[in-house]
Amino acid sequence: VGILTAVALPNFLNQTKKAAATEASQQVGNIFKQAHAYVLEKGSLGTTVDASCASYAGTLTSTDDGANFQYKCGGSLSAFTVTAQGVTTNQNTNGVEVKLTGDVGNGTVTTIDTTGT
Repeated sequence: VGILTAVALPNFLNQTKKAAATEASQQVGNIFKQAHAYVLEKGSLGTTVDASCASYAGTLTSTDDGANFQYKCGGSLSAFTVTAQGVTTNQNTNGVEVKLTGDVGNGTVTTIDTTGT
C-alpha cells in the first residue's frame, strides 16, 4: 500500500494541476474574446488597460467566492495579455500560471503559456 501510494499520489496531484490549468486556459481565452468584442464595440481598450479585466469580462479576481485563479489583463491593443495565477490557498492551483498573449484588435492569439503543472 505504501509503494502504491508513493507512486499514485504524485501522479494524481499532477493530473489535478493539469485539470486546473485547463480551466484557466478556457477562462483566459474567454476573457480575450470578451476584450476583443469590447474593442470592436468601443474602438479601443480605453485610455489604459483595465488590469483587473473587469471592463472586459466582469469581476473575476475575487478569491472570497472560492475562485481557483486570479486574472489580470495588461499590455496594449496589439500585445494584449491575460494571465491566470493560481491562488496559493488551493493545492491544485498553487503555482499554476496560464498566460495568453495576442492582438486584441484583430482577435488573434499569439501564444498561450502554461507553467506549474
